[in-house]
Amino acid sequence: MEILFVLGRNPKLSYAEVLSYLQSHYIPYSVNLFKQNFLIVEVVDGTKIDIQEFGGVLKMADVNSFESEKDFDKYLSKYFVEDQKFSFSVLGSADEEIEDKLMKRFKEEKAKAQIRHGKARLKLQEGDQIEMTNADVEFFYFKDEKKVYFAKIRQDYSYVEVKDRDMNKPFRREELAISPRLAKILVNLSQTKKGQLLVDPFCGIGGIMQEALLKGINCFGIDIEKDAISGAKKNLLWLDKKYKLNAQYKLMNADSRDLANINIDGVATETALGELVKRKLMDKEANQYVQNFLRMIIPILKTIKQLKTKEARIVLTMPYIRQFSVNFEEICKYTGLKVANIEGIEMPIKEFRDDQYVSRDIIVFE
Repeated sequence: MEILFVLGRNPKLSYAEVLSYLQSHYIPYSVNLFKQNFLIVEVVDGTKIDIQEFGGVLKMADVNSFESEKDFDKYLSKYFVEDQKFSFSVLGSADEEIEDKLMKRFKEEKAKAQIRHGKARLKLQEGDQIEMTNADVEFFYFKDEKKVYFAKIRQDYSYVEVKDRDMNKPFRREELAISPRLAKILVNLSQTKKGQLLVDPFCGIGGIMQEALLKGINCFGIDIEKDAISGAKKNLLWLDKKYKLNAQYKLMNADSRDLANINIDGVATETALGELVKRKLMDKEANQYVQNFLRMIIPILKTIKQLKTKEARIVLTMPYIRQFSVNFEEICKYTGLKVANIEGIEMPIKEFRDDQYVSRDIIVFE
């Protein structure tokens, strides 16, 4: 069977997340299509995946693929129309031809259908804009030189609980916050499994730990700031009371170089990207900024390298200011770590917005 993932604003990051999730859950797969923010993977029949497991996936569907347009037309002529009155839209490489074909089929079944085009657009990180709709029924259609893909969207990402965890936790610090969705992505990239131990050496107020604990992953959080640990304790107590966690956690106010002698199964962290930049830096200052980060992170990663299991992955964010990035080859040289290989992805993965001055490089080590 084939599954469609409609990816978020950073398709490369979401693609890496999906593949990491499949690998960590021992789900054999092959990538059949990756265009714009549309990913189709082939998995074993009967595979069940909940969209809420992800942070960077907007929609999901089971896909039907056809060798030719003629085969698709035969399928469509027998397509079962579930509803009798609805609006519909088409994602993918949609044009008037496919919309007309669908409308014709609905009329044959005497269904009252109305086509709806999206007014809102999803601006992808690389600049493309994808039309997003708000229809009763959403379809996906994509045709390339090999196949025709067609699907009815079955799962939409729900923001309700995610927003609640972000906005209603007892302790917030907006200027240093990591969103729950990005936290989920980092946890999935780490491939840490239920019952294993994930370490966050810059845990802050517990945003990444929160998403890991909800997946049944045990957590150890450490932060040098006393106020951050105090806030994390409040937030995780609130989380446990609300969700009845089936995982354990520990928090420690200390320097991350002083990690205890523990077996680390995975690391996911939003590193201390440096002091908040309140003005634009000159090139020399920006370069010095990332060099300071490099000197700070290497001793910490050396410690983690000694404590991690052989399979453990280390996922971290690093500062990226204009053309200045942290030299991850230097990290590998001085720590003995290797950059993880994620099919079709070049590391690091950039995560930025047009209005941000300090952005992120996201990298996975092993």
